[in-house]
Amino acid sequence: MGLIEGRNWLGCNEVEGAKAMRHMAALAGMMAGLMISVSACAMDSSLMSMDDLFLSIPPEQSITFNFSHAAKMASYCPDNTCEVVRVPAYVSMNQAKYIFAAYLFLYSDYFYLKDWKMRNDVKIVLYKESEKYTDKRDGHDIMEMRCKFLETFRKNNVKIFFVRHDEGFTSRKEIASQIMSDAVCKKKKP
Repeated sequence: MGLIEGRNWLGCNEVEGAKAMRHMAALAGMMAGLMISVSACAMDSSLMSMDDLFLSIPPEQSITFNFSHAAKMASYCPDNTCEVVRVPAYVSMNQAKYIFAAYLFLYSDYFYLKDWKMRNDVKIVLYKESEKYTDKRDGHDIMEMRCKFLETFRKNNVKIFFVRHDEGFTSRKEIASQIMSDAVCKKKKP
């Protein structure tokens, strides 16, 4: 089948071809708009949950949770040492998870967490969670987040321990006093 004189490759004359091109351009514009709105919705719904946040903490399987009638405890044990966060049993599970993740993000010095602490998705989730448990809503920088964490820490009687396991011997030291003395939050804002 060859081209008919006066017709383009679609089999249309110039007027019909121009009309078809306008329709195709309009359709392409609508498709681009649809793709942008679908992409925006996907970004909103792709916000990491607290459970996903825990799964992203390196190395895998380094976190354990323990529950009793008196407390909820979470331990981060990437090697023969652990950091253990203990909250009273009355603290909700979601708030306990926030306290533990915020502690690791803001205060833990484990080198395993270096890249995890740099991830924007982790920061966004923790900022969002911090606003659920404090009255302050005036900033999204690390210093403000530390102050929000300390407010939550104080209200909930949180205990934090450093635990070392060496050759059958276990030592435990409470480290909460180091966090409570965070000088950043003691400064008065003008």
